[in-house]
Amino acid sequence: MHLKLSSREFSIKNFAFWTMIISIFSVMTNNIPFIIISVPLSMFLEIFLLKKQNIKLYFPKCFIPVVALLLLTGISLVLNRNLNNSKLFYMRLTYSTVLSMLIFDLIKENFKYYINRLFYVITIIHVIGIMFFRSTCFYSYQGEMVFGMPGFAKNGTAMLLAFSMLVFVSDLKETFYQQKKINFMALIMFIINVVLITKTKSGSGLVMVGLSVVILFINEKSLLKIFKIMPIIIIAILVIYIISYEFLLHSQLDEMFHKYLGKSIALSGRIDIWRFSLEMFIKKPILGYGYWGLWSDPTYVLQMLRETGYAISGFKAHCGYLAILLDCGIIGALIIAYICTSHIKAVKRVNKYIDYHIFEISWVLCILIYNLSEDALFTYTFPWCFIIFLIGHAYYLKNIKKNIK
Repeated sequence: MHLKLSSREFSIKNFAFWTMIISIFSVMTNNIPFIIISVPLSMFLEIFLLKKQNIKLYFPKCFIPVVALLLLTGISLVLNRNLNNSKLFYMRLTYSTVLSMLIFDLIKENFKYYINRLFYVITIIHVIGIMFFRSTCFYSYQGEMVFGMPGFAKNGTAMLLAFSMLVFVSDLKETFYQQKKINFMALIMFIINVVLITKTKSGSGLVMVGLSVVILFINEKSLLKIFKIMPIIIIAILVIYIISYEFLLHSQLDEMFHKYLGKSIALSGRIDIWRFSLEMFIKKPILGYGYWGLWSDPTYVLQMLRETGYAISGFKAHCGYLAILLDCGIIGALIIAYICTSHIKAVKRVNKYIDYHIFEISWVLCILIYNLSEDALFTYTFPWCFIIFLIGHAYYLKNIKKNIK
């Protein structure tokens, strides 16, 4: 769905959109002066300029569970007396959540237009980084961070590029199905993203490349079926992996991992972090520790790791599903489950060939798979922002279709 805007409204929306996108990226960094400048500016653009154009703020019902999750993790921080250590992380999460809702309010009528341009720009920036800095704009291949952005290590960069890649896969498929021709610009951008992801040497990124190839060649009905059952498959894989880890460690599968991936089936120590996370969750299962409440005190984490017999050092769960349990407990996990099932129901009611784009289903699959080994499900980083976009857009289209009927 694409609505025509007046030139003045179009200019204001574009300026506000790009300012707020930059602001979200600034929140993921430790660049405090940039945050201080960009946060008030983005709020001003949304609340003052757009309200002056008599554009009403849109807050769909599907965002209520998102706000509830945000409040829940804040309450948990207070109850566990972790707010002092985690307040900066929680402030970033709150700001990213609110700003993502405001950005969605800007782009809901022309969702595909803004998303396409955002990822064209992201891809071009990375190409420039390769050409002139011998690195992506966030992560150098020698291992050091660049431009003071520690929130973007190789896996984070690969994930962002994977989102770009899936947008171009969607363009390729939709152009071919609707116009029976190849979108060469989308094809070129897709190839560029594949090369960039390969250069990050991220295992998670390479999995996303494989996912994009599968999506490119399967039909929409099969994609939608995978979309519906993927949450169950992901949870089953995680549970089976943790339970049968000792057996897998001494199996041929571990040898295959070493041979083809150069890694153990322990996934760089992640399995021990997962087990430790589960043990810590059992101690506070209802509300958890609050957002980043456990990991904000490195001394305490190291002490608990040693007391529970783990020789590793880790300061995050390295699994989005376990991170939810630690941050919000069982109640938070139930809210996430409700958000997920509501989103699947909303997508089923939308005409996917016209209104709902292939990249949106692909993004959900990408996020679900990525969070098996990284905690990017409920954080102040861009995957959480895109989750808000996705659930908002599906709900918006569902209501439009209902009103048409």
